[in-house]
Amino acid sequence: MISVLYTHFEKPFSPNTWNKYLTQLPSNFHDRINRFVRWQDRHANLLDKLLLIEGLKRYGLPREKLNDIKYNRYKRPYFEGGFDFNISHSGEYVICALSDEGTIGIDLERIRDIKINEFKSFFSASQWELLSKDFSLQGFFRLWTKLESVIKWDGSGLYVEMNKVQLMNDRAEVNGKTCFLHKVSIDREYPCYFSTNNFVNNFILKKIEFGEP
Repeated sequence: MISVLYTHFEKPFSPNTWNKYLTQLPSNFHDRINRFVRWQDRHANLLDKLLLIEGLKRYGLPREKLNDIKYNRYKRPYFEGGFDFNISHSGEYVICALSDEGTIGIDLERIRDIKINEFKSFFSASQWELLSKDFSLQGFFRLWTKLESVIKWDGSGLYVEMNKVQLMNDRAEVNGKTCFLHKVSIDREYPCYFSTNNFVNNFILKKIEFGEP
């Protein structure tokens, strides 16, 4: 089963609400979250852990499993034992993908103005040609999220350049491995894709509400 949970936030929680949610996490996460300077970053990092807890419950796993998170040599978080998760946040959204069917990678990006030429080196010649032929910000970020989801699935993060990823419709290859791409529709201003070991016909997509009581 694959589950994709997401939430939306626009303003800071009140101190009481913040403390209520923060205390739901193991204490070793508190300092890490409070270390962020911007309130948006603090909230996004709190919310991604709350989404992960919500996801764990759906698989019959306790919130204490957060203490079992490990990190590979590229700093990608994971659980041992075949259960995987991946997290992304951008703008006012936080999203968490969970899978008991193999590795999963997800990326979400808010569409915003960019200087496209500054990103040319990130793409392969064929990817750049495709972008340049009929450029749009939506097309750019759609491609970006596809590539990022593949890299996060691979587990090597920033250590693999995007232009090493080969896209073939709903499939991709990187480091000699093949994965499958899946579109997630939550907001037309936020393209989102996840990548998995196998093609997925159906997955659970659910918005989780957090906020003031």
